[in-house]
Amino acid sequence: MRPLKSLASLLLFSLVSISGLKAQTTIYDIQYVDPALGSDVSPYVNQTVTVSGIVTASKESGNLGTFFIQMPDSNAWAGIQLDNAIGLSATEMGDIIEVTGKVVEVNGITKITSITKVDIRGKGNIVPVTFNPDAFTTSSLAKTEQYEGMLVTLGNAPQPMFVVNSNPNAPNNNGEWRVGSNLNDVNTGCRILSGRQTAEISSSLNVSYINHIQWATNSGVINVAPTVVNNGNQFFGITGIMTYNEGNIVLIPRNNEDFTKSVVGIFEQTQPIKDLNVFPNPISNVATIQFETEKPTSLEVTLYNLQGKIIQFLSSWKDLSVGFHTKKIEFNDQISPGNYILSIQGEEINQTKMISIQ
Repeated sequence: MRPLKSLASLLLFSLVSISGLKAQTTIYDIQYVDPALGSDVSPYVNQTVTVSGIVTASKESGNLGTFFIQMPDSNAWAGIQLDNAIGLSATEMGDIIEVTGKVVEVNGITKITSITKVDIRGKGNIVPVTFNPDAFTTSSLAKTEQYEGMLVTLGNAPQPMFVVNSNPNAPNNNGEWRVGSNLNDVNTGCRILSGRQTAEISSSLNVSYINHIQWATNSGVINVAPTVVNNGNQFFGITGIMTYNEGNIVLIPRNNEDFTKSVVGIFEQTQPIKDLNVFPNPISNVATIQFETEKPTSLEVTLYNLQGKIIQFLSSWKDLSVGFHTKKIEFNDQISPGNYILSIQGEEINQTKMISIQ
């Protein structure tokens, strides 16, 4: 019979990674930190582990572009980001997978990287935890750290949420916008990050709602027709992955299906352009746009296909005065004949017109 001391040592070895050896553990074990210790660094940092979870975000077409997995039936410390790996390319939303990789901390985010094995074990489902957006006004070890990497739905039922601050980082802009329950409180509510994807930033390029038209083509080109959010826009629900960006806790929606819009109409145009006309239509190569502005503004014109993919950035008109305008736009010779959407956007303007190119 094996001595009790030896059995205890064997059990400890099987649960905890020592000197970089692989350990079978859980996402909870990796993510949990005691707030009283004052650090968000995982106790498993720099260790190689094997964990299981259900895919809540992926690199599938139309999804986030970054991998996250989550333990089922857990309301905290249950989600984690996975760095891209060859073995993940075949995984889909809802797959139950087991991965082996190294735990790291990057800019306050716990990840599993250097992934050497990915096994798909079946299908599952994660039900997002639901919070009032005001619960994520600021990041906190005691209150918000436990939701890092998890699928979360923001809501204020039965009332809508509001875009309370379209750029909480002004005068700078890093793509964040804030939603909250109180339209008149610009400093309370959860930050949303969308439209930016770089080596350091992993928000979605499949979300239309961005806080400035520049993010349609800057830090990645978004794949859907952009809509610039303004203070006062309403949502009944926004779902996404909770993570961090430049020290702020933020929600990153995966695509437009993560948004439940107000039934009274979102993004009603408070200062639309008037008498919009595009001719000739159908268009061969060059067209004329005529419109009237009711206030000084700047506009950008972009061509999309009917699936919402950007085909060509056409023009940018700065500091337009109040009044009637006539502008010329020229289309790329390589555009295939067919129907397209012409989008004209500014700070408070979002108008589209169907056109045909022959």
